[in-house]
Amino acid sequence: MKYGKQRSATGVQIKSIGSRASQPWLELVHVSIVVQNDAEARQARIHAQIRDKTYALMWATEAGPRTERTLRSDAENNALVAIRSARSFGFNPWGQLSRPSIPLTQGTTYAADGQLLVHQQVGPDWQLRAGRHRIAITVTWERGQSSSQAFDLVIPPSTAIPVSLIEA
Repeated sequence: MKYGKQRSATGVQIKSIGSRASQPWLELVHVSIVVQNDAEARQARIHAQIRDKTYALMWATEAGPRTERTLRSDAENNALVAIRSARSFGFNPWGQLSRPSIPLTQGTTYAADGQLLVHQQVGPDWQLRAGRHRIAITVTWERGQSSSQAFDLVIPPSTAIPVSLIEA
């Protein structure tokens, strides 16, 4: 498919796809962006509004997390929203690239924005308490276009029960 002649997306749909972690003790809660009808959304960015704070999320790509990318109808357009681990360890979202790991604390849920993924910020502003949080995920792309979806992020007090992201 030639992308130079793709139509610009007029709308996208934001869906929860749950955890994409391969380890049973790690939760990587993602959303997927569906672009309709062989279109694309150039210069796409994604944000989450949680607890009166806006987090600049990052796109999951084979080259590691990215702040901006072109979303295509024939591609996986996923973004990480939250991270929780049943054990403390150093998480590396960059795959094989040698970058500093993120020091995750057992049982703590983190908002997965660029400050966390790139700069290893794990302080109180990135920690999400157990409970139900109403969040808004917004995708913006070329020429000021945008799409938003509200979700409830449900964080159980025990890691024995998975975090869930439910369309509101």
